[in-house]
Amino acid sequence: LMGVETLSLRMQRHCENAMEVAQWLEQDDRVDYVTYAGLESSPYYLRAQECYPKGAGGLFTFAVKGGYDACIKLVDSLEIFSHVANLGDTRSLIIHSASTTHRQLS
Repeated sequence: LMGVETLSLRMQRHCENAMEVAQWLEQDDRVDYVTYAGLESSPYYLRAQECYPKGAGGLFTFAVKGGYDACIKLVDSLEIFSHVANLGDTRSLIIHSASTTHRQLS
């Protein structure tokens, strides 16, 4: 139970940061769409507000215009985000499922 004392603060920041990044991505012309229940544009926004009044969590998806190759280029160009599939990690993560965890499905 180490770290439980600061868990609420960390989760608050987790949700705030996810919202800020999701909003930024939603405004970027290079992004096709963002899926995050905390965004007012989400079909799940009202439900998320009811079920998760302190924030919709820290996980969201987005699609980059340009398809597969554009996504690979984005992932390879990032310096702050780690390219791993460890959900729940303490690092900021990015994963391109089509080329990693879900590759066998295509």
